Amino acid sequence: MNDSEYDYVGNVPNIGLPASDFNVQLTINPPIRTPNRLNYVKVNQRWWIEVKLRSQVDVAIAENALHGSPIRFIDFKSRYFLEDPSIRNNFQSHEVENHVNRFLPVLNSSIRLKCRNFEPMAVRCIIEFDERLRLSKAMISVDRRAPTQDGLRETIEYLNSADPSSTGILNAARCNPRFEEALYFLGRDGESWVNLWSDLYKAFEIIASENGGERKICEMSWCSQRELTRFKRTANHPGGSGSGARHSAVASEPPDNPMSGREAQFFLLHLAHLWSESVGMSVQAR
Repeated sequence: MNDSEYDYVGNVPNIGLPASDFNVQLTINPPIRTPNRLNYVKVNQRWWIEVKLRSQVDVAIAENALHGSPIRFIDFKSRYFLEDPSIRNNFQSHEVENHVNRFLPVLNSSIRLKCRNFEPMAVRCIIEFDERLRLSKAMISVDRRAPTQDGLRETIEYLNSADPSSTGILNAARCNPRFEEALYFLGRDGESWVNLWSDLYKAFEIIASENGGERKICEMSWCSQRELTRFKRTANHPGGSGSGARHSAVASEPPDNPMSGREAQFFLLHLAHLWSESVGMSVQAR
């Protein structure tokens, strides 16, 4: 099937609701963004991704981070969508699902490198438009954790910054498969607490191996040896990370001050952000 057989460009007045889904979202007073009030929305392609966002803070972060990116963020009737041009019109539904499962963790990590208090997006459903934009149908409904407001002050500083966009980081991920892989593991944190430490450690191994090893990242002042040891001991020891530890039994004593899962995420997001700066410079130089 030719990708351009149908022209998915135009305006639609409504998008079909996903089945059996209820979404509650916290708001901030005073509001930090102006919602879209239009009663129609422009569509450019066959497939859209509807995402869940925990609060208007996260909506504002995603909206700013994707500004200028090929990924279009759409606010329509208090629902939020991504239009990703890399999802071709001739994709079948399973191809769209496979793409989203790989793409969304990378996108979440890319945004969190710029604003670490962003609570990752989750898939609410996938929207398919018919060729004449007269009908849309929703597939897939995914539950989501309750919203939080951690780091609001830091988030507002991000929203007011001169460069909130994550486009450079996304471009770096597209040009560097290992960087993209690290972001993928960093972005999977919402899937399973038991798998969290395994995924974080995989991200750590990629970051270290691609930047000269553990000693080198300490020498570059990306982190201290003490921080590095604390992370590794927490991740490896059941006395540090519980049932999610990488090992079921360790001869050494558990860490005195184990990292929380969130601390470990922030630690690795910091390392990945420092790496992204060097990766981004190499991309710009091409």
